[in-house]
Amino acid sequence: MIAKNFEFRATIMIGFVIIFLGGVLIGPSKLLHFPDKSVIMMMVGIAIFGIGAAFAAVPIIPEILDSITFQEKAHDKVSVIYNISGGLGQIVAPLLAGYLTDEVGFNLSLDVCAIVVLVFLVIYFLF
Repeated sequence: MIAKNFEFRATIMIGFVIIFLGGVLIGPSKLLHFPDKSVIMMMVGIAIFGIGAAFAAVPIIPEILDSITFQEKAHDKVSVIYNISGGLGQIVAPLLAGYLTDEVGFNLSLDVCAIVVLVFLVIYFLF
């Protein structure tokens, strides 16, 4: 419903910002000097992260379909690429986040993930 009221691209970018905010709250962020081990802050961060993921994920397929010229034959292929990418991300992201957690700790690993989300936001905004 929200995606119908906003441009797909704007909804996705808002989602990235909300995911970033959720990520720094889940940590809680060492870079932003949030208090350590605040369970309430982590729970709020997880809820915010989920809302941001919905904002970012739902309008992706219509955004992709709007950007290609041969739309009639592309629906199935776009859906396959989207699902494969999502599945690959669900495999690779926990592995990388676990490695980061082992190397730098939970708080800083989520700071790194939040910064990566901001980098993707800038790339998406520019291109």
